Amino acid sequence: MTYRAIPSPTRRFSRAVRIIASIDLAMAVVLAIPFTASLVLDYVFRVDRLLGFDTLPVDPRPSLVLLLNLAGVMAAVWAIARLTTQTPRLARLDVWRRVVVAALIVYYVLLRDQTPVLLLFVLTELAAAIWQALATRRFVRTTGE
Repeated sequence: MTYRAIPSPTRRFSRAVRIIASIDLAMAVVLAIPFTASLVLDYVFRVDRLLGFDTLPVDPRPSLVLLLNLAGVMAAVWAIARLTTQTPRLARLDVWRRVVVAALIVYYVLLRDQTPVLLLFVLTELAAAIWQALATRRFVRTTGE
């Protein structure tokens, strides 16, 4: 009979943070580059049309793309910080950041006529927040940090 080791809370916490931060970093880099940020906008509105929402597309003016690029750079730096410094404090901050981002997306979709396609990001933000919150809670409860 073979027994598999159950990952420790420390390993679970580290793995959760590492996976979530790596995905964030990949998306952030895409938004930090002017050409790819514009492609993301185009893709979101293509999906919008395919799903029949017909939301008016955003005009990708240079100032809008600049804001996307700046947000991408800030998100990339935050993801790198989480990859290199895995602490419960940073994990908790990231959980709350995700909740705020999800709330902003819901606000803009429901009250500012933005594409409902963005609600997919609410699901990913909340899923990552829950996973990270549970891993952090387990880690803190076990280690006392």
